[in-house]
Amino acid sequence: MNGKKLNRWSTYEPFAAKLAGKQIAGLVVTGHAQSRWGERVTHKIAELEEVNLFVRKKLQDERIKPSDGNEPTVFIIDDDVQMVAEFELMEENELQPDHSHYKMIVVTFLERLSNNNEYRDLKS
Repeated sequence: MNGKKLNRWSTYEPFAAKLAGKQIAGLVVTGHAQSRWGERVTHKIAELEEVNLFVRKKLQDERIKPSDGNEPTVFIIDDDVQMVAEFELMEENELQPDHSHYKMIVVTFLERLSNNNEYRDLKS
């Protein structure tokens, strides 16, 4: 039942992925991130489930990397899409620190680097 949508806050059943040294077992995409996804990434209205499944798949395929900058909350998807995410320790694992699992909260999407002229010039 991996990826099954739950009715509460548009969250999903737990899954396993690793990012920035953290074991991710939950994913939440905020409404703000959903609207920015449509405005800045796809340029069309997107369902929350669509954005959530996209991020989940990229996490599982290890296609999300920390940004090269000094911002610990900024990540790059497929060397193109900038995303801001925060991590929250999942309560059921607080008593087992050696097995800590985190919920990743996607706060917003910044832009496509491929749409940024300065970035395109640096890449070529």
